[in-house]
Amino acid sequence: MLVVLVVLVVLVVLAVLAVLVVLVVLVVLVVFVVFVVFVARTRARSVGAIARHAGCRTRRRATAFTRSISG
Repeated sequence: MLVVLVVLVVLVVLAVLAVLVVLVVLVVLVVFVVFVVFVARTRARSVGAIARHAGCRTRRRATAFTRSISG
């Protein structure tokens, strides 16, 4: 009887740890996605500002310029 109780307690602890690991992974993924989106938006904004500063008045010239410097 005692062995069954110990096994059940160990299983419950492992289940709780598994849930915590999944939650931590999800939080890390969400933070990573938010960071990537923020960096992409900031970079796009700064590249557009660079294009305007370089004298690209029209959208087509600005697009060509940003493609040439973005790689």
